[in-house]
Amino acid sequence: MSATQDDKNWFVLLRGKRYGPYTFAALAHAADRGVVDPEAGVWCLGWDKWRIARNVPGLFKPEPEPEPEPEPETDGLDEDVDAYEDDAADHDEFRAEQADTVE
Repeated sequence: MSATQDDKNWFVLLRGKRYGPYTFAALAHAADRGVVDPEAGVWCLGWDKWRIARNVPGLFKPEPEPEPEPEPETDGLDEDVDAYEDDAADHDEFRAEQADTVE
């Protein structure tokens, strides 16, 4: 947070009622505790209109990146399918060679 942010008077709109003035630190603390939700209206002196709280830089801590989905376990199925396909190809090749020698 910048020194100028905390020097301003901040207001928040919750359930249709305006609250404030607050310092930016107090507003950020309320956001950390869940009192100010990301969809609340926020305004400070010098702004021409209210803003959505989630769009105010530094008001909310960044959300952690979601963990990547784990790869599904195949229990070796992929290897079994590959081995089967290789065996089938070998068998087809053998049958073709046998057919050539019988003729």
